[in-house]
Amino acid sequence: MKLQKKISLIIISLLIIIAITSILISRNISTNIIKQQITNNLINTTQSRAKHIKTFLDLKKETVKQLSVGIIIEELLLLEKEEVSYLQKYNTVTKRLNDTVQTAKYTYDVFILDKRGTIITSSEKEEIGKRVLNLTYWEREKASALRTFISLLITKEKL
Repeated sequence: MKLQKKISLIIISLLIIIAITSILISRNISTNIIKQQITNNLINTTQSRAKHIKTFLDLKKETVKQLSVGIIIEELLLLEKEEVSYLQKYNTVTKRLNDTVQTAKYTYDVFILDKRGTIITSSEKEEIGKRVLNLTYWEREKASALRTFISLLITKEKL
């Protein structure tokens, strides 16, 4: 009887050890699967956000292109401040910039630069007259002096 109890005890002990080992291995495998799923989910979310941001910036780029090809803006840039029609063109362009900011969600400021990199008109009045030569987009574009430069600034406050 003693031998039978010992064998039973050994078998029960082995079963408990096997059960604990199985539980630990299953837990480890499950943890790794969950980590991989979370990683995949984060990667997919990041890629999706990147596509949304790219789409958003492409739409803003199109808005800039549409503004920059406007004849009224080109006429303003070609006029001297002393000319009679300058003020009328200036007011028209400023109104167009303000309308763009009002209608374009997440747009903070739209401005036009002259060939020296000075903001000549802006939807934000305090920006007028500032020089922005140190900005990287200006460095890329300054080669063509008579080109219209318009930029949309997007700020965190409106996001």
